Amino acid sequence: MKRSHSVWIGLCVAEFMFFSYFVLLSHAADLSALKPPTRGALNLKTAATWDDGLLIGNGNFGAIVMGQPLDETVILSHGRLFMPWEKPLPPVNTGAQLKEIRRLLIEGEYQQAADLVVTLSKNEGYERKRWTDPLIPAFDLKISMEQAGEVRGYGRMLDFTNGTG
Repeated sequence: MKRSHSVWIGLCVAEFMFFSYFVLLSHAADLSALKPPTRGALNLKTAATWDDGLLIGNGNFGAIVMGQPLDETVILSHGRLFMPWEKPLPPVNTGAQLKEIRRLLIEGEYQQAADLVVTLSKNEGYERKRWTDPLIPAFDLKISMEQAGEVRGYGRMLDFTNGTG
């Protein structure tokens, strides 16, 4: 195995150890242990499929936490595992219009703000809506725990300021 692959796998395992701490924390005895972060989300429902899972990551490594309280799956991936779908384009230059976009959003004019960004994108060569390249999962880890009483206070949490759960 190449050294770079070993390092990558080691980093994934380290990330998983952090995430597994999060998953175990989610089995707290009551909801007072699960306070939503100032900027983030707290989901108190289980996730049967990946698209209902909690997406967490640091911009390089990422994970989706899904499942039931005693039977969870953590799907891990890496930023290099996007399948190239289309030729990359630079982001739309919204800097010159940022004050106007913010004003529209603050005033609740969400559609007008979106339309302004679409107009800017068309002016810069975006001919149509472009989807992101699809992510290919690296691997998933099953976490199965034995029942040791009633599960209460289950939740999945994400802090938007640092991408952690």
